[in-house]
Amino acid sequence: MKNLYILTFVSKDQPGIVAKAAKVLLERGFNIKDSSSTRLSGVFAMILMVEHEESFEPDTVSSWFGELTPAVHTVEEENKTPEGEERFLISVYGADKPGIVFTIADTLAQERINIVDLQTRISGVYVMVLEISLPLGFPDTWIKRVKDAAASIKTDISVRKLEVFEL
Repeated sequence: MKNLYILTFVSKDQPGIVAKAAKVLLERGFNIKDSSSTRLSGVFAMILMVEHEESFEPDTVSSWFGELTPAVHTVEEENKTPEGEERFLISVYGADKPGIVFTIADTLAQERINIVDLQTRISGVYVMVLEISLPLGFPDTWIKRVKDAAASIKTDISVRKLEVFEL
Protein backbone atom coordinates (compact mmCIF):
# COMPACT_ATOMS: atom_id res chain seq x y z
CA MET A 1 0.00 0.00 0.00
CA LYS A 2 1.24 3.46 -0.85
CA ASN A 3 1.43 6.21 1.77
CA LEU A 4 -0.62 9.31 1.04
CA TYR A 5 0.10 12.86 2.17
CA ILE A 6 -1.59 16.23 1.71
CA LEU A 7 0.86 19.13 1.40
CA THR A 8 -0.41 22.70 1.76
CA PHE A 9 1.82 25.56 0.60
CA VAL A 10 1.06 29.25 1.18
CA SER A 11 3.58 31.94 0.23
CA LYS A 12 4.06 35.29 -1.46
CA ASP A 13 3.38 34.76 -5.15
CA GLN A 14 6.48 34.49 -7.30
CA PRO A 15 7.60 32.48 -10.31
CA GLY A 16 8.97 29.02 -9.60
CA ILE A 17 6.97 27.88 -6.56
CA VAL A 18 5.38 24.94 -8.38
CA ALA A 19 8.70 23.95 -9.97
CA LYS A 20 10.55 24.06 -6.61
CA ALA A 21 7.94 21.90 -4.87
CA ALA A 22 7.70 19.47 -7.80
CA LYS A 23 11.50 19.11 -7.93
CA VAL A 24 11.72 18.17 -4.23
CA LEU A 25 8.93 15.63 -4.67
CA LEU A 26 10.52 14.12 -7.79
CA GLU A 27 13.96 13.88 -6.15
CA ARG A 28 12.41 12.12 -3.12
CA GLY A 29 10.42 9.64 -5.25
CA PHE A 30 6.92 11.03 -4.68
CA ASN A 31 4.09 10.91 -7.20
CA ILE A 32 1.66 13.85 -7.36
CA LYS A 33 -1.82 12.30 -7.43
CA ASP A 34 -4.02 15.40 -7.26
CA SER A 35 -3.49 19.13 -6.95
CA SER A 36 -5.12 22.52 -6.76
CA SER A 37 -3.46 25.92 -6.73
CA THR A 38 -4.35 29.55 -7.16
CA ARG A 39 -3.17 33.08 -6.55
CA LEU A 40 -5.18 34.99 -3.97
CA SER A 41 -4.39 38.74 -4.09
CA GLY A 42 -0.64 38.28 -4.34
CA VAL A 43 -0.48 35.13 -2.19
CA PHE A 44 0.01 31.74 -3.85
CA ALA A 45 -1.75 28.73 -2.33
CA MET A 46 -1.22 25.14 -3.47
CA ILE A 47 -2.55 21.84 -2.16
CA LEU A 48 -1.06 18.56 -3.34
CA MET A 49 -2.01 14.96 -2.66
CA VAL A 50 1.15 12.92 -3.05
CA GLU A 51 2.05 9.26 -2.60
CA HIS A 52 5.19 7.32 -1.75
CA GLU A 53 6.10 3.68 -1.11
CA GLU A 54 7.73 4.62 2.20
CA SER A 55 6.17 6.17 5.29
CA PHE A 56 7.54 9.49 6.57
CA GLU A 57 6.75 11.72 9.53
CA PRO A 58 4.99 14.93 8.44
CA ASP A 59 7.72 17.13 9.99
CA THR A 60 10.37 15.26 7.99
CA VAL A 61 8.50 15.82 4.72
CA SER A 62 7.98 19.50 5.54
CA SER A 63 11.69 20.02 6.27
CA TRP A 64 12.68 19.06 2.71
CA PHE A 65 11.14 22.19 1.15
CA GLY A 66 13.31 24.93 2.69
CA GLU A 67 11.56 28.30 2.80
CA LEU A 68 8.38 26.91 1.20
CA THR A 69 7.64 24.89 4.40
CA PRO A 70 4.31 23.18 3.67
CA ALA A 71 1.88 21.92 6.26
CA VAL A 72 1.90 18.13 5.82
CA HIS A 73 -0.93 15.77 6.75
CA THR A 74 -1.01 12.01 6.39
CA VAL A 75 -4.06 10.48 4.72
CA GLU A 76 -5.30 7.16 6.06
CA GLU A 77 -7.15 6.08 2.95
CA GLU A 78 -7.74 7.68 -0.42
CA ASN A 79 -11.38 8.51 -1.11
CA LYS A 80 -12.10 7.45 -4.65
CA THR A 81 -14.57 9.36 -6.78
CA PRO A 82 -17.84 7.47 -6.48
CA GLU A 83 -19.03 5.64 -9.54
CA GLY A 84 -22.39 6.61 -10.92
CA GLU A 85 -22.25 10.33 -10.32
CA GLU A 86 -23.18 13.40 -12.31
CA ARG A 87 -21.28 16.67 -12.20
CA PHE A 88 -22.77 20.13 -12.56
CA LEU A 89 -21.21 23.56 -12.87
CA ILE A 90 -22.92 26.42 -11.04
CA SER A 91 -21.95 30.02 -11.84
CA VAL A 92 -23.13 32.89 -9.63
CA TYR A 93 -22.72 36.56 -10.59
CA GLY A 94 -23.61 39.74 -8.74
CA ALA A 95 -22.50 42.70 -6.69
CA ASP A 96 -19.85 41.82 -4.11
CA LYS A 97 -21.42 41.49 -0.66
CA PRO A 98 -21.20 39.23 2.37
CA GLY A 99 -23.22 36.01 2.31
CA ILE A 100 -23.02 34.86 -1.30
CA VAL A 101 -20.82 31.82 -0.60
CA PHE A 102 -22.78 30.92 2.54
CA THR A 103 -26.21 31.20 0.92
CA ILE A 104 -25.39 28.96 -2.04
CA ALA A 105 -23.21 26.50 -0.07
CA ASP A 106 -25.81 26.21 2.69
CA THR A 107 -28.60 25.55 0.18
CA LEU A 108 -26.51 22.80 -1.44
CA ALA A 109 -25.66 21.33 1.98
CA GLN A 110 -29.35 21.22 2.91
CA GLU A 111 -29.93 19.26 -0.29
CA ARG A 112 -27.03 16.93 0.68
CA ILE A 113 -25.10 17.96 -2.43
CA ASN A 114 -21.30 17.76 -2.37
CA ILE A 115 -19.20 20.73 -3.55
CA VAL A 116 -16.04 19.36 -5.16
CA ASP A 117 -14.56 22.68 -6.31
CA LEU A 118 -15.29 26.32 -5.54
CA GLN A 119 -13.63 29.45 -6.87
CA THR A 120 -14.47 33.11 -6.45
CA ARG A 121 -13.17 36.24 -8.18
CA ILE A 122 -14.06 39.88 -8.45
CA SER A 123 -13.96 40.83 -12.10
CA GLY A 124 -16.09 43.95 -12.27
CA VAL A 125 -18.71 41.82 -10.53
CA TYR A 126 -18.44 39.04 -7.97
CA VAL A 127 -18.14 35.66 -9.70
CA MET A 128 -18.40 32.31 -7.93
CA VAL A 129 -18.04 29.02 -9.79
CA LEU A 130 -18.81 25.71 -8.09
CA GLU A 131 -18.50 22.17 -9.35
CA ILE A 132 -20.85 19.79 -7.60
CA SER A 133 -21.30 16.04 -7.56
CA LEU A 134 -24.63 14.20 -7.41
CA PRO A 135 -25.49 10.51 -7.45
CA LEU A 136 -27.09 9.33 -10.70
CA GLY A 137 -30.85 9.77 -10.60
CA PHE A 138 -30.74 12.54 -7.97
CA PRO A 139 -34.06 14.46 -8.14
CA ASP A 140 -33.67 17.80 -9.95
CA THR A 141 -35.71 19.75 -7.37
CA TRP A 142 -32.41 21.10 -6.02
CA ILE A 143 -32.05 23.32 -9.09
CA LYS A 144 -35.10 25.43 -8.20
CA ARG A 145 -33.95 25.67 -4.58
CA VAL A 146 -30.48 26.93 -5.52
CA LYS A 147 -31.94 29.38 -8.06
CA ASP A 148 -34.36 30.69 -5.42
CA ALA A 149 -31.45 31.08 -3.00
CA ALA A 150 -29.51 33.10 -5.59
CA ALA A 151 -32.53 35.31 -6.24
CA SER A 152 -32.89 35.94 -2.49
CA ILE A 153 -29.44 37.57 -2.45
CA LYS A 154 -29.99 39.34 -5.77
CA THR A 155 -27.45 37.39 -7.80
CA ASP A 156 -27.70 35.73 -11.19
CA ILE A 157 -27.05 32.02 -11.43
CA SER A 158 -26.61 29.41 -14.12
CA VAL A 159 -26.55 25.64 -13.70
CA ARG A 160 -25.29 23.27 -16.34
CA LYS A 161 -24.49 19.60 -16.43
CA LEU A 162 -20.87 18.73 -17.15
CA GLU A 163 -20.45 16.11 -19.81
CA VAL A 164 -17.57 13.66 -19.49
CA PHE A 165 -15.70 12.87 -22.67
CA GLU A 166 -13.30 9.96 -22.95
CA LEU A 167 -10.25 10.35 -25.14
